[in-house]
Amino acid sequence: MDKNFEKKLGLYVVRNNHKYVGPFTKFERLGGRFSATWHWPAFFVPAWWFLYRKMYLWAAIEFFLTLFPQTWLIGAIAGGISGNWFYYRKMKEDFKAIAKVEDKRYALKHMGGVHAWVPWVALVINLMWLMVVASFWVVFLGIFRAATM
Repeated sequence: MDKNFEKKLGLYVVRNNHKYVGPFTKFERLGGRFSATWHWPAFFVPAWWFLYRKMYLWAAIEFFLTLFPQTWLIGAIAGGISGNWFYYRKMKEDFKAIAKVEDKRYALKHMGGVHAWVPWVALVINLMWLMVVASFWVVFLGIFRAATM
């Protein structure tokens, strides 16, 4: 991989760019074709990770998959296996668009990077969801105990 690509990668990815050098180098050698890699955040919290990395369509698909108990694990595994590749593809598409822009450094940071607010929103929403589930079980167990007495 050439130094110019590594420099653009660093400006584009911003946070944890060292974790993407290996997989992105692999994709570059393969001419951009898919190759399975593993990405833990894209496995554990795929919808939030896609949103964090500004891949809105994939975030929406993953959020949809989590609505159904039968598909959430499939979505998580798919995110873990293909998350790096989807991010690589987004980066390459953004590089093409950035080539036409005058202030490339600003465009790299703006189109790439992360949404720093996503982890906080994810934390709040997941805590609220946990409270709803816990409340349901408290009420359910209360009704169940009352019915068995």
